[in-house]
This record gives sequence, C-alpha cells and structure tokens, in this order.
Amino acid sequence: MSSPSFIFEMPIKDSDDVVRFLESKFDFGLSVYNATLNTALGRLERMRRSAEWKTALAMPKGKERNRELNRIRNSWGLTQYGLHTIANVHRNAAKRFVRRSEPGAKRTKDECILGVHVAQKIGARAWVAIERYIFGEGGRPRFKSRRRGLHSLEGQSA
Repeated sequence: MSSPSFIFEMPIKDSDDVVRFLESKFDFGLSVYNATLNTALGRLERMRRSAEWKTALAMPKGKERNRELNRIRNSWGLTQYGLHTIANVHRNAAKRFVRRSEPGAKRTKDECILGVHVAQKIGARAWVAIERYIFGEGGRPRFKSRRRGLHSLEGQSA
C-alpha cells in the first residue's frame, strides 16, 4: 500500500438479542462454508478419478495440456464463480429465513439471514483454499469447527 492505514477493533457491547442475531449469522456462514468446501472437494475427487482427467494428465507438459486441464476443471465447476454458485445453492437450500416487514407495507416477506453477496464471498473464501490444493501450493483444506468458527463475514460488493 502506498498510504499508511490501520484497523481499529472494538468488542461489541450490545443487547442479547443483537448478539444472538450475529451468532446465528456467523453459525449459518460457517455451515455454508463447510457445505461449499465439501461439495468442491467431492467434485475435485470425482474429477481426478475421471478418465478424461487421466488422459489429459498423460499428455506431454505444455500449453495444450494446461488448456485441456483448465477446460476439464471448468466443466466440473471448480472455478471461483462456480463456488459462488455452489455457496448460493447451499444458502438457499438451508431455508434459514427471517420474516421481514417494511414499514407501511401490506405484506411481509421472508429473507435469508445471509445475503447473496455474503454467500458469494464465502464461496470465494472456499475457492482460495481449494485453489491452493488443486495447484499444489497447500495441503487439503480443512473444515471449520464450531468452536473456532468464522472470525468475520464480508460482502462481495463494496
């Protein structure tokens, strides 16, 4: 960075209902992360067992082989945007909704406790772990435990 910057952290001192609300968001985010990671690891294992992948690995090293391996990986949905989709599928399938009513509105609507952009960012977080594993830069990614959990949630857009 060209300019100095800093982060200031403060503990939240709020009422119990706000703390419970945040805990439920973090708990659900953890579930979405673990489900997304599980789906991605399963796809990766099935992809590596496929005959198509083994044939591509047998090709001589070079640009053509890399192109073929990337094409196969993309067809299995092992991309950053593929994991965004997987995270959103898990988010919607969990059906953890909160009833919301707008002031003066005639109807109430159900909203997921995690937004779409938050789920996409969770998918991106899982992609970083899977990508390191795929390209041999790190070990097999681990699931996050409830005890250690997520430390932060962020949205995809600014």
